[in-house]
Amino acid sequence: MQSRAGNKQINLPMQNLFLYISCGLGNQMFQYAAGLAIARHIGAKLKVITSHYDKNNRYYHEWSKKHGRPFLLDRLNVGLNFATDDEITRFDEIVHLDNHEISRLNDDFRIYRQPGLHYDEACFNVLPDTLLIGYFQSELYFKSVEREIRDAFKGKNGLSDNSRAYMRLIRETTYPVAIHVRRGDYLAYSEGFPVCGIDYYKQAIYLIDRLSSGKAHYFIFSDDPDDAKKLIGKPGNSTMVTGNKERPWEDMTLIGACRDQIIANSSFSWWGAWLNPRADKNVIAPRQWSTRNKMFKDNKADMFPTGKITINTFDLYPSGWITI
Repeated sequence: MQSRAGNKQINLPMQNLFLYISCGLGNQMFQYAAGLAIARHIGAKLKVITSHYDKNNRYYHEWSKKHGRPFLLDRLNVGLNFATDDEITRFDEIVHLDNHEISRLNDDFRIYRQPGLHYDEACFNVLPDTLLIGYFQSELYFKSVEREIRDAFKGKNGLSDNSRAYMRLIRETTYPVAIHVRRGDYLAYSEGFPVCGIDYYKQAIYLIDRLSSGKAHYFIFSDDPDDAKKLIGKPGNSTMVTGNKERPWEDMTLIGACRDQIIANSSFSWWGAWLNPRADKNVIAPRQWSTRNKMFKDNKADMFPTGKITINTFDLYPSGWITI
């Protein structure tokens, strides 16, 4: 940042914008993408706070303990600036205060907490030195930096041998379609995130079969392959992708390499579909993403301490995606 005083040019240090990162890779990507766009808009340097994943931090989150969701943004081609220890100490406790308590803080503390799951353009009016907290699950937050995000959300070191073999198979297939079946932690939190069932996948496959004139070959991605096989069927017209749990971004890349996508109510497969650059892609998504329930009660100390959140996901899916 530059300023002029008389005939002298003065270089002023760029101010910071802070972003609290949490949950799994898909949510980390939403948070970073939105934070980057907001930082660009206000002319600030984005610095991330990752204490959510620090086992030595007193606020180390129960979700991380149960499900082992590590911080993975640093495995992507993302230029990260991390908050200092002093900055983390300054903001860490604020994350866990409710809105009434935050309102009583002095002006040295600025915080923007996303008021719900819908798009809120007010975040672009924040001042530097603000802490951003939210899920930011909409491309409306980062359309202004879309090209930069597409370049950033690639693995740093390319694909593993296993994933390269699947990539060759996808590219050799006439009409490859990715299906993501999310089970795992969703079975424990089905009150918060309804598990997509057989009716959803049957309807989605029927629609893709029609759109592809029966040419579709399905590549199945799942954290529960056995259940996914029973759910999807189509043994002669599908391939179960055996990915690497330590390198989940590779599955995301493979999902995006398919011609079309059938996603679950999962930020992971959302990004797989979004990273598909085709303008004529068909993305099938579940109409119901989440509900107000046990999920948010369990996690209210993390993102929404007051529990007063709006479950409105109208802004979640980009224009052209098909919901059923």
